[in-house]
Amino acid sequence: MTYPASLILVILLLACGTDHRDVPRTTVEPVARGSDDPNTLDQLVQRLPNVTLPWTFELRGDGVPSIELSSVEQQLLANDPEQEAGVAVGLVVDPSDAKHILWLSPADSELPMITTFTSNGAFVRTEGLVIGRCGPGPCYECKETVRVNDDLTILTTDTVTACECDSTYEPLPIPCEHYVTVRQGTLSSAGAYMAAPVIIDLNK
Repeated sequence: MTYPASLILVILLLACGTDHRDVPRTTVEPVARGSDDPNTLDQLVQRLPNVTLPWTFELRGDGVPSIELSSVEQQLLANDPEQEAGVAVGLVVDPSDAKHILWLSPADSELPMITTFTSNGAFVRTEGLVIGRCGPGPCYECKETVRVNDDLTILTTDTVTACECDSTYEPLPIPCEHYVTVRQGTLSSAGAYMAAPVIIDLNK
C-alpha cells in the first residue's frame, strides 16, 4: 500500500514529540498504603489534574509531570492485585462522564496506560498505548511517541532507522532501512482501544 507524502510528513511531525526536560515529578500525598477505603477512586480522581490535550509523550524521554500513587491506587488502575508501581498523569476529560485516568507503568521506560471507569466508578478496562517494538541495538535508532488528541483519538508511532554494521559497529556503506510503525486507537466510555500496528516503509 502506498501512502501519500503528506500523511508520512504528518506522522513524522507527530513522532517528534515534545521536549519534557526539566519537568519535575509532582509529589502529592497518596492514599495510605493498605487502605481499604471504598472511596479510593473518588479520592484519587479529586486530586488528579485534567490532562491538557493534545498530550504527547516520548518513551525514554525526560518524563512528564506525574503524581505518586499508593499501592492500593496502583492496583486499582492496573486492575491487578500484584501491581506495585506506577504514577498518575491525570484525567482525560470525556463528555460521556466516563473517568479516564492516564498513568505510567514502569518497565525499561515508563509506558503510558489508560484505565477507564464508569461515571459511577465501575472498572471498564485498562489499555496500553505503546507499540513495544523499540529497543536498543547497534546501528539502530527507534523513537516511540504517543499522542492523545483533542478528539480522543490516539496515535502511537515508532520511527526507525536500521543500518547494517561491521564488526566494530560502524555502519556499512549501503542504504539503511527507514520505516514508521503506526498504531491508532480511540478513547470512549468503553475505554481505550488500540488497533494492530501497521508498518509504513519510508524507503519506497
